[in-house]
Amino acid sequence: MSVVIELPDFSGSDFKLMDEGTHQVFVSEVKDLGEWPIPKQFQQEDGPTTRRRIVIRFATADGTDVSKFYTPSIHEMATLAKDLKSIGKDPSSLLELKDGKRVLNFDRLIGTPCQVVVTHSEKEGKVYANIAAFLKPAKGQTAPKATNVGW
Repeated sequence: MSVVIELPDFSGSDFKLMDEGTHQVFVSEVKDLGEWPIPKQFQQEDGPTTRRRIVIRFATADGTDVSKFYTPSIHEMATLAKDLKSIGKDPSSLLELKDGKRVLNFDRLIGTPCQVVVTHSEKEGKVYANIAAFLKPAKGQTAPKATNVGW
């Protein structure tokens, strides 16, 4: 069974690519993307064929943003856990009990200040901004007041 998802048309959008370099940002949004297929070359025999994905959006005070995709895991080897530690956030701070089950509450990340190092890459004639590294917030850096800068 194939999964078909209609993507929005960004051709006429006013999307601004974040410049290369170090930027002071804050976590502005976390979205649950649901289950995504695991590429065949990474599937284990008798293992799962899908994995849950989230995307975390990091924005500057002027609204320019960059995003990164994650598997929602805070295991010490998980990319999400490593990135959270890089910005000075304890991954276990996202854990809470809900109806007797352990869950990750990503709302606790909203507004978290940090710095990102952005690089550009080109693929099929399009330029993309990528997060190359995360850094702890600059001294005195705070997140701006929450505003609705949703997708």
